[in-house]
Amino acid sequence: MPDGAPRRAPRPARGAALRWVLGCASFAAVGPAAHARPVDGPGLAGLVELRTPLVDLADPLPWAGPGRPPAGAARADLLLGAALHTAAGWEAGASIRVSAYGMGWPSGRLAFGDRGGVELAARRFVPPHDARGELGLWEGGYAGASAFAELWGRHPPGLPALGVLHAFVGYRGQPTDATLAGLEVGWGAWGDRLDRAAGHGPMVRVTVGAARGLGAP
Repeated sequence: MPDGAPRRAPRPARGAALRWVLGCASFAAVGPAAHARPVDGPGLAGLVELRTPLVDLADPLPWAGPGRPPAGAARADLLLGAALHTAAGWEAGASIRVSAYGMGWPSGRLAFGDRGGVELAARRFVPPHDARGELGLWEGGYAGASAFAELWGRHPPGLPALGVLHAFVGYRGQPTDATLAGLEVGWGAWGDRLDRAAGHGPMVRVTVGAARGLGAP
């Protein structure tokens, strides 16, 4: 039912008029029942997020060609997934991540690459300083960690050979009930079992996204 006054009802019987007026006033104050979802329990939300790292030195490029490696790169991530959120301030999610890279060399040469895999993440918000939006997702400051397993990118498609871990603190806002925007700052580490290589470094990334409530788990 759309927001606003409910559908016109038959004229109430004598003795029920007061209850009918009070019911209409209550409906107008809180909106339709579909928008009055309680957020005091666990819930599920579907997420579509676009993320861009400003700095991420724990991200080996999807390049294994001969010669000198790229001097730098730009990356954009698309994440499609779902998150479980609780009243205690926890969020845990799983996403399919696809990343696009633009890589450059000092000579001016450019190349493009891509990477795909599965990313798991957990975040701990701090109620009552943080709050839940209408869909139940939290907004405010948090600490968290994420783990990514590559399915293709640095190596051909197959069993994961490259893994990346990040620990971070961040802040998330909700411009509207169904949109998210956030900033995370942290440190990451990666390891490649096929190349027997590893590394670590700082990370700063920004994220915007859209959410859709999926109900209770």
